Amino acid sequence: MQSLGKLHAAAAALVRRAPARLLASSRASAAPRRQPFSSSSSSHSTGGGPEFNNLTKDLPIPSVRQAGAVLAGCFGLYIAKNSFLQTNAGITYVVQSSLTGELKVFDTPGIHFRVPFFSNVTPYKQVMTASFGAGQGAGPSSFGFNETEPVRVRFADTYMGAVPCTFRFRLSTDMDQVRQMHKDFRSEDKLANTLLARNCRNVVNITATQYTGEEFFQGGLNEFKQKLEDQLKDGIYKTERKQVTVNTMDLAPIERAPTQPRDTADDNGRAEIRRQRQMVWKTVNVLDDNNLPIRSETPLKQYGITVTQVTVGNPTPEKLLQTLLVDKKQLVGARIKAVQEQETAKEQSKTAQVCSLLLSLLPLLPLLS
Repeated sequence: MQSLGKLHAAAAALVRRAPARLLASSRASAAPRRQPFSSSSSSHSTGGGPEFNNLTKDLPIPSVRQAGAVLAGCFGLYIAKNSFLQTNAGITYVVQSSLTGELKVFDTPGIHFRVPFFSNVTPYKQVMTASFGAGQGAGPSSFGFNETEPVRVRFADTYMGAVPCTFRFRLSTDMDQVRQMHKDFRSEDKLANTLLARNCRNVVNITATQYTGEEFFQGGLNEFKQKLEDQLKDGIYKTERKQVTVNTMDLAPIERAPTQPRDTADDNGRAEIRRQRQMVWKTVNVLDDNNLPIRSETPLKQYGITVTQVTVGNPTPEKLLQTLLVDKKQLVGARIKAVQEQETAKEQSKTAQVCSLLLSLLPLLPLLS
């Protein structure tokens, strides 16, 4: 009986534990199973496994005909690109054929045909600028020629100065003149440096020899600019060396004499400042029978290049000339001040004389009344 009771208790305990075991087994079956690390799985993840190799073997290999078709298409596109020239506004294009040597000129925007692989294209800006000391910081895209230093010139009295200036040119629209220009210079850089810049520097130096340093820096700049532009456009004056008389602000004495014949005695003794005349060697123009200057032909004329603008900046004299101009300015200022003081003293003396005369007449007033 006791043994039967023990068996019954054990069976009851198993029945109570059965749900807990079933729950644990279901959780274990639901959890993901971890696979051990292997070299095959590693090679598959990096793309070097057999599956990847099988995939690459399945890709189709292009045939020789297909590869040739692709290469022919790319070559055709390249030929088509080099068979047409797109031109822009403001630029003249000279296209030279290496097969025939023919030169074609295009100066309007558009698309033009050219022989591929056998054509050389040279662009020229239709408006070019040559700058000397007036375009610091500007790149070559803005200027055909850009020099940071101004033009160094020597005047008729051997003084020197620096003149910053800028010149603008317009190329010809005549096809034959553009072809001739291209034959002579071959590129835009050579045109700007060899012809335009060199001609500008030459004309500036020649024009400066027609002035003394004192004339130039004491009001001759505007006339200098006009002559400079005139010679650039129409040709340089033919000149010769002559000794001429010029007016200078030298140490002229203060004279005391009537300036006109009808001056009265009260005007005698008026102080004046007069410019002193000086003989110097200058370059003067050679005139024709009509009293017009004889010119030499400008090198720009044969290519049809025209000058559209000339700008002259603030010139700088050399140190010796600057000192001379400052000293003369101070002397003239001192002389003007002295003249004004003399005039003031003279007027004050006249006023004193009138006052003394009136005072002397005061005692006679009762007698007159």
